[in-house]
Amino acid sequence: GFGVYVSRSSGVGLKLSYTRERHQFDLPVQLTDFFDYKVALMAVVVPITTFFSVRKFVYRPLQRRWKRQALFRQLKVDYEQTRAAREAAQEMRESMLQGSMESKLREEQIDGLVIINAQYGMKVDDKDKELLEHVEKYPPFIDVTDQLQFQVRDSALKLPEFPKHKLDGFFNPCPNSEDVVLVVTYSFRGRKHRVQIADDEELAIPLEEDLIE
Repeated sequence: GFGVYVSRSSGVGLKLSYTRERHQFDLPVQLTDFFDYKVALMAVVVPITTFFSVRKFVYRPLQRRWKRQALFRQLKVDYEQTRAAREAAQEMRESMLQGSMESKLREEQIDGLVIINAQYGMKVDDKDKELLEHVEKYPPFIDVTDQLQFQVRDSALKLPEFPKHKLDGFFNPCPNSEDVVLVVTYSFRGRKHRVQIADDEELAIPLEEDLIE
């Protein structure tokens, strides 16, 4: 804690306090033995200004940096922990390829629902170059384009409200993150659409509101 005491008899001083568990330690700092309003004002203004300046220009940038470093470490941990699940999902995807290609051809012939691209996992800012370098090594998402196209029926696709990693050909590439999303870019009636949903949110496409061009 921090406090300022002012008295005509004892002058101006600071009191620094530190509490740990049930013990409190106080450190008085005498600035003057007499009352001086300028010193008193400075005793209040300078520490407060210093505190907010340090918090804004030193602590918060460091805090953001620590969080990013923790994120980068977590990407590697998640990637290594999900290696087996990634391989299993890839095998399942390969078994769906023929059906996915047939579905895509049918939908293209009638200008129906074609999945252009679909990614499941952590959404990545493609302008964050530092993050992209780590993502390239340890991607926190998977491509599920074929898995979704495989499930298209009569120019429609609907997935219920439940975690999508339970679907065939899926797995959770970032199990320690709560911000898992499914981002789908698709074509319908020759027009491009895009939708993003949370992991346990329902997906129902096509929808007019997803139109982007």
